[in-house]
Parts: sequence; structure tokens; C-alpha cells
Amino acid sequence: GIEADGIGTQEMNQTSDAKHCVRCGAPYDYAVYYYAHLGRYACPSCGHKRPKPEVYVDRIWDADAKGTSFHLVTPAGSFESRLQIPGLYNLYNALAAAAGAHLMGCSLESIKQGLSETTSQFGRMELIPMDGREVFMALVKNPVGFNSVLETVMGPGGNLRGPCEFSPGGGCRPEGSGKKVVIAINDLYADGTDVSWLWDVDFESMAAQQERIDWVICAGIRAEDMAVRLKYAGFDTAKLTTLGDLEGALAQGMQRTPQGEMLYILPTYTAMLGMREIIQKQGHTKKFWEV
Repeated sequence: GIEADGIGTQEMNQTSDAKHCVRCGAPYDYAVYYYAHLGRYACPSCGHKRPKPEVYVDRIWDADAKGTSFHLVTPAGSFESRLQIPGLYNLYNALAAAAGAHLMGCSLESIKQGLSETTSQFGRMELIPMDGREVFMALVKNPVGFNSVLETVMGPGGNLRGPCEFSPGGGCRPEGSGKKVVIAINDLYADGTDVSWLWDVDFESMAAQQERIDWVICAGIRAEDMAVRLKYAGFDTAKLTTLGDLEGALAQGMQRTPQGEMLYILPTYTAMLGMREIIQKQGHTKKFWEV
């Protein structure tokens, strides 16, 4: 679990699968929410509360689109490391892996090495250099996952102001430069044929920060549905472009993204495969089974 101060929110802003006490059924009180129903909770009725984790992160720093640095504590000792995959929910995955490895008797050194050498899989928080730009591709397939991706994109680590981690030569992006986003939604069998789940995603929090977003291109089979959802979330429609064709959306996104900046692509599963195939044929990455 997470034991770091200053992490999480005071309000539940994601879909939660477990709001009620597993012992008596009363609603939990939360001191802080980390991710979905994960957080520091206690039952006001029977007193059941979150146990203190044995494997936990107590410090987090340098969280950006390339990963997160952290201090991890286990019963066998502690160490600092950096996960090469961004997002708080990926840090939870790393904690689960570390806890399992510890119980299996792995050494601290091997756990640290495993965490530091693990990289993202195809389309899942993947960074792809393209023609002097950086493409950040993050698969979205359900409300909780989409919310977590939005938090990663819109969070401090994704802020384009200040030092430019991805600019050639380490230069700085222009002051006031905003985020460039392509959201590609398909409704094929592997994606889920009912896209009503988009209305459970907290696009309102994204719209509330739209001064930090230059534009959003809605792509894929259900591009129009995505554009309608963003409109009702409060987006300025002048910032929205609807372009169903994946190749055309990628080309326009790249054209509208200046050199040295980042293009965020948030696709559902088949849209992600389609986008990667286009990028692979252009010679910027390998086929997904070769990554």
C-alpha cells in the first residue's frame, strides 16, 4: 500500500467497487483516496479499518510521463528505485509484485533490479519517439482505468511547463504550451460494444483544466460519441475535432504537435492496435509481439 503523505485525494472521483464494510455493510469513512476504493478507510460502525501494509511506499518523487521514483519498505529492508512506467496505479502493481517476490524469498537487490528494469508493454503508457516528437500511448478500456490515465496525463508529471524532459537537447517548451490529445474509441468486440461506459469517466475534471489543453481530436468508430461526451463535460467545442479515420487522426495530431512536444494518444484496445500498426509501418516502433 501507499503510506506517503501528500498523495491521493479527499474526495472519491473514480468508480469504486467496494464502498461498504466487508464485516457489517456500513459505508466506509475515508481519510484519503488513492485509487478507486483503495485508500485509508475505517468503518464508523464496527471499527474495521485498513490494516497497516507490510510492504509499502513511504516517499514518491519525480513522477512524470516517464515513470516514478519511490522509496519502498519491506520487512527485509528498504530501498529507493525508479519505475519506468508512470501512474499511481502502476506503482500499486509494482508494490504487489514486490510483496509477492518478498514472500517467495527473493532478495532486496533482485526486487529492486526487477522493478527498475521493468518497462511498459505495447500501448500501455508506451513512449514512442516520432519525427522529433514523443507519442505517449495509453490504453483505456473502463472508467477506473480511463480516470487513472487522465490523472497521469493531467497531473504534475504531465505538465508541459518548465523543464522539457522530452525535448531534443533538453531545451524548454514554449511558455503556455498546452497538451495535445487524441482519444480513439472503437466499439468492436474486443473493446466492448456498449460505449455508455464513457459517461462514467470523469471527463469533467479534464474539462475543468482545459486551459492546459490546446485541442482534442476524437477518432475511431465512435468518434462522434466521444465528442458529444466531452461537450457535455464542459469542453469548449472549438477545441474539439472529430475525425473517425485513425491514420488521418494520427497524421493531423502529429502535424499540430510542434517539434519537441508530446502527443497523447488514448485509445481503446482495437484502436490501440490500429494506431500502433500505422506507427510501426512508418518505422517508428516494432510489431507488438516483438517489443
